[in-house]
Amino acid sequence: MAMSVAGDFDLLLLDFGGVCTPSHDEYLKASASGLEILQHVRDACIRIVGEAREKGLVVAVLSNEIDMSWPESRRFLQTVDHVVACSDNRIFKPDRRAYQRALLATGVDAARTLFVDDEPDNIAGAMGVGLATVLFDLVNPEASWREIADLLGLGQR
Repeated sequence: MAMSVAGDFDLLLLDFGGVCTPSHDEYLKASASGLEILQHVRDACIRIVGEAREKGLVVAVLSNEIDMSWPESRRFLQTVDHVVACSDNRIFKPDRRAYQRALLATGVDAARTLFVDDEPDNIAGAMGVGLATVLFDLVNPEASWREIADLLGLGQR
């Protein structure tokens, strides 16, 4: 992770599948319960996004998997400031242009951005454009959300 001081960010930039929602493996384990992976958003994600927005941070989703019709039907995507769907221009993470597009859309400088993704290649791509990063741990998602909250200087409940 790039080093930054807690609370030194203006933008929280999140991957969607695996970070905001359970991963495909988590979905398969929970499929007997009828969980629909892309409709279910992690409780910790909802809480941290809400706290970040209350603190005045911009929150955006940058995803290779979603398309721009999704914010209309997925309530969580309506709660963030920006949704950047890589599928609409076919420039996908870890291409540096995907991160640059998100920065352009949000108007926030790379040095003031915390990016969270569960794919190491995407983390490397983000670091290449100067973003601070958190590699999201799918085995222990709560620990990742605590790390994100700490880096953003948010209170823990």
